[in-house]
Amino acid sequence: MFFTSREIRFGDVDVAGIIFYPRYFAMLNDVVDDWLESLGFGFRRLMQDFGCSTPVVHIETSFRVPLRFGDSVKFEVTAKEIGSRSATLDIITFKEDKKVILTALTIVCVQNGAITSLAWPASVKSALKSFAEATEH
Repeated sequence: MFFTSREIRFGDVDVAGIIFYPRYFAMLNDVVDDWLESLGFGFRRLMQDFGCSTPVVHIETSFRVPLRFGDSVKFEVTAKEIGSRSATLDIITFKEDKKVILTALTIVCVQNGAITSLAWPASVKSALKSFAEATEH
């Protein structure tokens, strides 16, 4: 598993004072970048060294408890499936020890400047598979 934390900031909430869902999805993008970086292949390296990027092609999110300005949250990332061109992740957002948001998302490896999927570079796929095997439940 991979963990990262952050605080909900003023710009993350709507006029009701709860997390604004587009800002939450932007946070998830940062979480995925942090996760890939922990494997040695953050967005910058993928783009510069391998000529690829990893857009989200599918996402499902369940907002179980509202998050508010000032809340501290922790994200837990596990790999549900690593394919030849994609990765499906489960991301659980915790407030204290309570699961407050559940997300399943799929990223796909694509060639920079094109909407053409590519096979994961061998070293990236190896790191993804190692992570998935280490986090199987």
